[in-house]
Parts: sequence; C-alpha cells; structure tokens
Amino acid sequence: MKSLEKIDKSRILVSSATQKVEKSNLGQFFTPFSTATFMASLFSNLSEDNLSLLDPGAGIGSLTSSFIEQYFEKNPNGKLNIDAIELDTKFISTLQDNLNLYEKDNLNLNIFNADFIEDCCLGRLRNLENYYSNIIINPPYKKINSLSKYKPLLKSLDLDTVNLYSAFMLLSISKLKENGELVGIIPRSFCNGVYYKSFRKFLLENTMIRQIHLINSRRSAFGDDDVLQENVILHLVRKSKQTSLTNKIKISHTNLADFSEISVKNYSYQDIIKENDQDLVIHIPNLDYKVSDVDFKKFTLPDLNLMVSTGPVVDFRLKNLLSNTPSDSKIPLLYPSHFSKFQIQWPLPNFKKYNYIESNSSTTKLLYPKGNYVLVKRFSSKEEKRRISACLLLAEDFDFPLFGFENHLNVFHMNKSGLSIEICYGLMSYLNSTYVDNFFRQFSGHTQVNASDLRKIPYPSLEFLSEMGVWAEKNHENINTELIDIYLNTISNAC
Repeated sequence: MKSLEKIDKSRILVSSATQKVEKSNLGQFFTPFSTATFMASLFSNLSEDNLSLLDPGAGIGSLTSSFIEQYFEKNPNGKLNIDAIELDTKFISTLQDNLNLYEKDNLNLNIFNADFIEDCCLGRLRNLENYYSNIIINPPYKKINSLSKYKPLLKSLDLDTVNLYSAFMLLSISKLKENGELVGIIPRSFCNGVYYKSFRKFLLENTMIRQIHLINSRRSAFGDDDVLQENVILHLVRKSKQTSLTNKIKISHTNLADFSEISVKNYSYQDIIKENDQDLVIHIPNLDYKVSDVDFKKFTLPDLNLMVSTGPVVDFRLKNLLSNTPSDSKIPLLYPSHFSKFQIQWPLPNFKKYNYIESNSSTTKLLYPKGNYVLVKRFSSKEEKRRISACLLLAEDFDFPLFGFENHLNVFHMNKSGLSIEICYGLMSYLNSTYVDNFFRQFSGHTQVNASDLRKIPYPSLEFLSEMGVWAEKNHENINTELIDIYLNTISNAC
C-alpha cells in the first residue's frame, strides 16, 4: 500500500504540472488512488494462478499498480503478465518507475509508448484477439470529430463511435478472452442517445454487465482535476447477450470520494435494459428513490395524443427579426430565462436576449397559436438539483395571437395547439415531481433534456393528469416539488 501512496503523490504532481489545455486536448485525467483501488477490487478472478492484464491508457500506472497489489495480496505465487500502453511520451519514465516498484519473478511487465486506437486498428500492437483475462481502463474523454484520424481507422474495423472513451472500450472488449473481465470508468453519457446506440449494442451483445457503480458527485471521481463529468464504473464479463438475460446486475453508488460508504442492490437484466426497447437505453436506478414507489397505469405521449417538440426559434439565425421593443407586428418570444417558479414572467426588463419576435411570412411556420402549453428547459446547470424543470404558459396571461419558443425549450402541445388548463397544470406538476426527475436520471447522465428524452418517460392517464391539474390550480400559489410528491404518492396509491 505504501507503493500506491507514493504513486498517488506522483499522480498529483504530474497532474498539477500538466496544463488544463493539454489535458483537454488529450482527454486525459488521471485516476485517484481511492478510485483505482475500488476498481481493482471488483475483479472476481484474482485468485486464479495465471492472469494477463491490459491497461490501454496507463498514464502513470495508478490502475495497473492497484491491480498488481490486489492480485499478489490474494495470490502471492500467481503469475501475472501486464501490457501497459501510454500515448504521451512524457509519462513513460514515470510509468516505468512506478511499475518497477513491483518488480518480481512472477510478474512480466511490458510498457508500450503507443497510440492504442491507431496501433490496434493497424495491427502494430500484439494482434491477438481474445487474449486478455483482465482489462482495467480509464480511457481519454474526447469527441472524435469528422476530421479525426481515428474516424477512418475505426470504420476499417466496422466500428462507428463518437468519443475516444467508447472507442477504447470497443477495442478493449475485443481483446478479452471468453469469461475475461473488464473494469472501466467512463462518462455516463453512453447510457442513452442515438450517438452511443451502436456502442451500447456492441457492449450488450458481447459482454455481461456484472456491476454498474454510479459516482453520485460529479467531483468525486477526478476531484483533483476539477472534472464535472458524471461517471460510472462498469464491471463487464466477456459473454454472449443471451447469457446476460439470466443474470442479476449489481447497482452500487457512493457520494464519497474515498468509497467508504457504498450502497448496493441487485436488479434483473430487464430492469436495466427494458424489454423491446429498440434504443437499448441503459437505466441506472437511483438507490435513494425507488421509482416503483409511485404506482399508476403508465402511458406514452402518443397514447394520450400529446406531443413534445423542441422550440423551433434559433435566435442567432433570426437576429434581424428579434428585439426588445414592442410593436403591432411582434409577438412574445420565450426563453428559459422567462421561467419564474412554475410560470412564465414576460417580458423581462433589461433582458440580454429578446422578448419579441416579428410575426410575418418568414416566421409563421415557427410560431405556435395562442393556447395553454407546458414548457421544459432543455439545459440545467451541472450542479443544479433538478434535471427536469417545467412551467406553465397560460393563454389568459397574454393578449397576443401567437407565441415563439426559443430552441432551448421543449414544448408540450397537441398537434401544435394548446392543451386544456387542467391538463396543463397536471402535466406541469407531474413533470416537476421527484418521480419524473429520478426516472430521467436512470437513463441519462446529461444536463441536457431533449424532446426524445421526454418521450421515454411514462405518463399517467389524461384523467389522472386532469385530476392532478384541478388540485394544482387550486394550490398554485403555494405549490412546490415537496407538495407535488405528496399529492402524487397519495393519488397514485389510491388508484
């Protein structure tokens, strides 16, 4: 353990000496001692006599060192072969020094100064598929743009992905033996969304998810580097998709950087990947709040003849038609900034954006007729308590025939027309419940809430929403999330 503490000190020194711009360019964030130790502890095969480990983004050796310590503590006479790969030349000597602390006859160590993605795709590294019994990985986090050298390389292997971390994971999984294990820390963003669907498909078809560990605080995983990405630690076993269906998946989480207090619960495969879900969204239950506590018959938006759309007004494309000065030809333009608790405050004095949009032949198709609507912010700040924030837009509060909705809003409507006032109040209240916010967090680690995300949420019947709306309208002056949760639990359990 003293070696690990020494290595962690070198991590802090190297990290502080590396410019933020350089870290960002490489997507490079080093694994803290506590995180590395927890990750190494997840492997279930450490008692085996002969293991082969790959660390494809070794950095200064934090993850590999943790694995070495835990393996030889459990199996002092075991044999361990390690391939540690690092792209950045300036870390190689530190990596070598750190891993040399563990030099012994039954440890075979190979360090490569290489580009894992490029050299895997071109076959320049040891090109043995299904070779490793263990892979431990903290991959770089950086988008792969259309001009990246990695795009054609990955396509040559029929791999199409949008981030370095998912590329590292795809290639790493292909290097695992049958029943081999991978433990990796990656952003939670892969759990949903069209851009990571092919990655999820590959992962679910080629591995069994044994555990997902959610790090609740965005700062806990890489606190020294001030990383605000929400991360998960995955423990995967190389198996077929069919095997996965019969196994339980362990969900754990912690709020503490030292992993001293961990909550754990087992779930079925179908709890995490919903049956017949063509998008293969991975749901991660929040152990602090059981969504099943709220019980009602669930519907989709099409079932209810309701729709949700992204606000169509992109302001920078229409600047000449936007202003803060009223006139007969202008109508309200609404932004997230107009949210005031659960209703709209408009116009805003000294607003840096725009309160009005011109209503003419070029904007008509972008505008909605006067009516009652429910609006949801598309973005929340990273440390904001809620992800889903909804408010009412009531026709009676405006003397205008049309509304404009800016692109940072989602709009609930009925075929581009308004909703009844009871449904509006009920839908707004439901969307502001803890139930909905936690359901959303099961499948999304994003601060962005898209219309496609809102379509994945289950909704109560129109009768349920209408009854909830009558209650909310009567109590609109005092309504808050706590009261909404109490009401929702009361009415749902009575159904």
